[in-house]
Amino acid sequence: MKISKKVFLYTALTTFLSGILIISYFVVMLPGLYADFKNERLLKGITDIQANNVANIGCASTQTDTFMAASINLPKSGDSIKLCTPFISTDIEVNHPDLVEFVNTFKIALDDAITNQNESAFKDIDFSKIEAIFQSQNMDGLFTLTNSAFTNSFDMDPHPIIRTKQSEDGSTIISSQVKDANNDYTSYVAFNQDSDSFYLTFASAMTPKLNELTPIVLASTPMILAFLVLFTLVAAHYFSKFLAKPIETLASQATNRHADTDIVFKQSHQDDEFKILEDALNQMHQEIMKSIHSLTDKNAQLELEKERQKLLMMNISHQLKTPLSSASLMVEGMIAKIGNLVNTDQYLPKVKQELNHITVMLESMLLVFDDLNSEIKHETLDLRPLINNMVGQIQNHTEIKSISVQTNLKDVSLYTDVFILTSIIENMLTNAYKYTDLNGSIEIILGENSLTVENSPAFIPQSILEHIAEPFVRNVHSDESGSGLGLYIVDSFVLLLGMQWKIENTSNGVKTTLLFRKDI
Repeated sequence: MKISKKVFLYTALTTFLSGILIISYFVVMLPGLYADFKNERLLKGITDIQANNVANIGCASTQTDTFMAASINLPKSGDSIKLCTPFISTDIEVNHPDLVEFVNTFKIALDDAITNQNESAFKDIDFSKIEAIFQSQNMDGLFTLTNSAFTNSFDMDPHPIIRTKQSEDGSTIISSQVKDANNDYTSYVAFNQDSDSFYLTFASAMTPKLNELTPIVLASTPMILAFLVLFTLVAAHYFSKFLAKPIETLASQATNRHADTDIVFKQSHQDDEFKILEDALNQMHQEIMKSIHSLTDKNAQLELEKERQKLLMMNISHQLKTPLSSASLMVEGMIAKIGNLVNTDQYLPKVKQELNHITVMLESMLLVFDDLNSEIKHETLDLRPLINNMVGQIQNHTEIKSISVQTNLKDVSLYTDVFILTSIIENMLTNAYKYTDLNGSIEIILGENSLTVENSPAFIPQSILEHIAEPFVRNVHSDESGSGLGLYIVDSFVLLLGMQWKIENTSNGVKTTLLFRKDI
């Protein structure tokens, strides 16, 4: 369900419940409130009438908008009585002796009741004589009416609404409205007849006033408003929490999300726009993480390329020393006419061969630097002729030190990077002849899965062997000079090719083993 529909339903439900509560309030509370209000009005009305009676304001005050009353002014002396009603006022002169006696007795009891708060003041009054007088149905001479006058009159509506209705017994009922100064009345006349008589009934009822409810409603307004405000605040609080919870959940998940999780954002609303937002955030997270992984891989590749470039520089500079030192050694020997080196016709071609080797290496170096940003290039390489060629290249060095070289080479082909693998093998052979004593030996064994170069006599102290793959580590006890980078380059290049290698002391020498991966 969309959020707009949820808001609509919330608004409709809140309005409906508010209406139900207001209606329930008036249904339950209004009758009681109206009764209390009416009782208060009646009490106030009789209080005002009595106050006017005491103040002798007049008989017109006996009519209010609540009811009609009659007031009696009973003088403490004399036999007259002042009677006031809303429509007539008169003085009643009591003539009958028994009535005079009764009135005087009533005055005494009334005075006792008012003055002494005596609730039993009227118990001793004898009403039997009065009852006998009125039951005799002889009213002559009982009292005399004087000063009689009408005090009020009804006003007929010039355009009255007259309704006629026929009852079940055949009577005709006619209703019409009249009013006085304070109230409206509905008058009814019902009549019927039979063979013997006419039947007439007269009635008058006070018409209820709608404005009587206004004070009750106004008095109830503060409580209704307070309740509505409280109800609205409570409903808005829970509905706002209902709508805000998914946002708060997503915000918390965004702050504490885990990079290794594809689904990071999850909230409880799965049927509205929050689900769309959740899916969009998860997709964005996945795309961001994908971009981060891609950048990380590229950075790692750049670091690897940077390391490779560094290794290439060190390897090339390291390898250039071998032919340069060889050519320099032969030239110095020929200049000094040492031993067989006096035969320049024999050794000058070898010097040229070393210089050509340097030229080839420089050209290879230029080719490598032209393609430093490319990936490792794999091609098929036959190891046996490669190793035989390398053995020939170090022959001058081995002859000078009278080192014998023995080979046991199988026909092995690898699908690998030619330049890097060539650099590894050259460093292995260079280290072998450089750190072999005079009249020593070098044994080269090429198998299906490994290349082993063992030179003797030779020895690497254990303290150096533990750090042999680190840069600039070399045997300070050896007479050979070096940069300490040969085996570091081997270790780094082996890692680039995904191979393994190890170096260890044997009973009489040092054995270096290259365990390569062969792709068939």
